[in-house]
Amino acid sequence: MSVAYMQISRYLNKTSLPSNSHRPQKSHVHSFAN
Repeated sequence: MSVAYMQISRYLNKTSLPSNSHRPQKSHVHSFAN
């Protein structure tokens, strides 16, 4: 589940706009990105 969500978040982060994807997935992205 975590791995799947991680890939989906990364995919959305690439396809979606920077501000649009950075807002809702800020905590998640910051969790595995940092």
